[in-house]
Amino acid sequence: MPPPSMRESFVLLLACCFGVCIALDTITITQPIQDSEAIVSSGQKFKLGFFSPEKSSDRYAGIMYNLPGTAAVIWVANRERPLDDATGTVAILEDGNLAVLNGAKDILWSTNISSSSANYSAQLLDTGNLVLTEESNGKVLRILQTEQLRPRCDRDPRWRTMSTTGSIQLTSWRSLSDPSVGTFSAGLSPNQLPQLFIWNNGRPYWRSGHLQATFSSGEKGDWTVIWSSQENQCDVYGKCGPYGSCNHRGYPICTCLPGFKPRDQEEWNQGNYWTGGCIRKELLQCQRNESASREDNQYGFAKLTYMKIPDFAEPIAINTEEECREHCLDNCSCTAYAFYIGIGCMQWSGILIDSGQLPFDGTNLYIWVAYSEHNTKRGFKVVIASTLTVAAVLLALSVCLRWKWIAKHKGNSTVLKCCLSF
Repeated sequence: MPPPSMRESFVLLLACCFGVCIALDTITITQPIQDSEAIVSSGQKFKLGFFSPEKSSDRYAGIMYNLPGTAAVIWVANRERPLDDATGTVAILEDGNLAVLNGAKDILWSTNISSSSANYSAQLLDTGNLVLTEESNGKVLRILQTEQLRPRCDRDPRWRTMSTTGSIQLTSWRSLSDPSVGTFSAGLSPNQLPQLFIWNNGRPYWRSGHLQATFSSGEKGDWTVIWSSQENQCDVYGKCGPYGSCNHRGYPICTCLPGFKPRDQEEWNQGNYWTGGCIRKELLQCQRNESASREDNQYGFAKLTYMKIPDFAEPIAINTEEECREHCLDNCSCTAYAFYIGIGCMQWSGILIDSGQLPFDGTNLYIWVAYSEHNTKRGFKVVIASTLTVAAVLLALSVCLRWKWIAKHKGNSTVLKCCLSF
C-alpha cells in the first residue's frame, strides 16, 4: 500500500487534535478519563483526575489545582470508597449520571440523578466547579464541588441541628491521608444575621468566625493558614451553658449573667458549667411598676461591655440605640438587646447561650434584670451614697474641732470664726 500523501496525513492529524481539544475540559459518554488522564479547565486553573493523598496508596477522583507536583485538592468524588489500584475511570453512564468506576466497572460514586437520557456532559470550569449539562438544550442538571449540605436551625432553645437543605457546607477529612467524611463540618448560619459555625457530629462546636481560615494562592496552589481558631476554652460553643458568660482570663472562667445564679451550685463549683448553666434569681414581671416612669424602667437593664453576644440574635429594623432599648422595653419576651454599628439592633427573646467577655472589639450587651433586683441595686447605691455623705460630715466636724482646739490654745480667732461659720 502506498504511503499516505502529506495532505492526507495533515488532515488525519488535524482531526485527531481537534477531537482531543474539544474535550479537553469535558467528559462525555464517549470520552471518559482513565486513572492516568485528566480534564483541565479552559483557563488551565483546575484539573479533574485521580490522586493519592500523602502517606496513602488509595486512589481518588477529585478536583485540584493544575500545577506540577502535589497541588491542593478542593473536592473529592469517591471519598468514602477509594480504589486500591490504578484501574479507575470517570465516565458518563448510559443513564446520564457521572460516575467513578473501578476496573470491574463497579460504581464507587455517582451523581445519582434521575434521567432517561445519556446525552449529558460534565465540564470543568475555571471556578473549580464541575457542571453536568444536558447537551441538547444546555440545561444545567448539577453543579458539583459547591453543592453540599447546609446547616439549619431548629428553634430548640439550646442547640442547632443539621439538615440537608441544599446549600454550601464544608466537611472535614478524617486525616491528611483519608479524605472520607470526618466528624466536623462548617458553614454559614441560616439565621438572618450571618455568622460562621463549626459543628461536631451535628452539634455546635464553634461560632462567629471560629474557623481555621485559609486562602488559596494562585501561584502555589496550596493552602496557607492565616488564622487558627479555638485559642482557649471559651471558643467552645456554650462552654458555660445557658445564661452563662465565659472569660478565659477569669477564674473560674464561667460566671452567671447579671440577674442569674447557677442552676446547680455543686456542679458549678466542680467546673461542670455546661450541664445546667444558670437560671434567673427571680422571674421577670412584664408590668414591673405601672407608676414608675420610663426613665426608672430603663434601669432594669444591666450593661455588659466588650461582650461576645449570645447566639440566636433577632435583628430588628431600628436605626438608633435608644429606639432599640424602647423596643425591648415594650416587648415582654425581650430578655436582652444590643446595638452594633454596621449591624443595627439585635434582641433576644429566648435562652442566652454562648456569650462571653472579649479582651477587645466586643459590643455592649444589655440584659433585662428582675425589677426587685433593679430596686436592690438602686437601694445599694443609695446606701453607699448616704454612707459617704455621713463620713464626709464626720470628717468635716473632726477637722473643725481640731481647729477650735488649736484656736483655743493659741488664741487664733480667725480659725475659730472660720470653724463657727461652717
